[in-house]
Amino acid sequence: MLIGNYWQKPQSNIGHHQQSGQLMKIQFIFVIFLIVTLAGCAANKVVINATSFYVPEYKSSGSIAVVAVDEKVVDTLEYSHYKSLIESQLNNQGYSIAGSPQQAQFIAFISYGIDSGKTTYVNTPVIGQIGGGYRYNSGTIMGTDGPKTYAYTSYTMPTYGVVSSTTREQTHYTRVIALDIVEAKGINTQKSQKVYEGRAKSTGNCSEIAVVFSTMLDALFKDFPGPNGKVRVNKVDIETSC
Repeated sequence: MLIGNYWQKPQSNIGHHQQSGQLMKIQFIFVIFLIVTLAGCAANKVVINATSFYVPEYKSSGSIAVVAVDEKVVDTLEYSHYKSLIESQLNNQGYSIAGSPQQAQFIAFISYGIDSGKTTYVNTPVIGQIGGGYRYNSGTIMGTDGPKTYAYTSYTMPTYGVVSSTTREQTHYTRVIALDIVEAKGINTQKSQKVYEGRAKSTGNCSEIAVVFSTMLDALFKDFPGPNGKVRVNKVDIETSC
């Protein structure tokens, strides 16, 4: 076995290279951890498009009653909860909540819903080491006194890249809230005038509208009534993930 300076010099450098390699691995792991963490945070972001249309003389004042467009939901606790949220928003904007539609100057018709979702498939690259690192070297050389064997370990800085990919299924759901305010007078004769209509729409991985309903409602009532006929894009972080 060949020994001496030929063997000892590579050995003395291995410790330095090993420390450098370990440092790079730690840095690489930290970067991957940071990417995964940020990706998890992004999953909690809700993007909401809100639009409002209203008559030029519109003012948020007077008495108002909230009524469901779909009569089937009236007796549900879910609708009762949403109704209270909407009444609170309307009250904050200057309306007084009437005890019944017959006692109100205006009626706010509310409808909401969520679709069955659209599924897509997303390819995600897997990052790993593709080169460098430690390498064991051995062989035989001819000397003046015959053949001699040698062996040593070398090290080069590692390189990283895409080593494979994974495919995951991703489903996005579209949620919508619609709010129409009409004058109560003449409503039985279908001659009442609509004074305001608002829409809030969002798409995400939450399959239950209850998770994002209040967030969407906040976006709809932000700077109420908002610019007439323009789309307002709201990006909101929510604590609940789906």
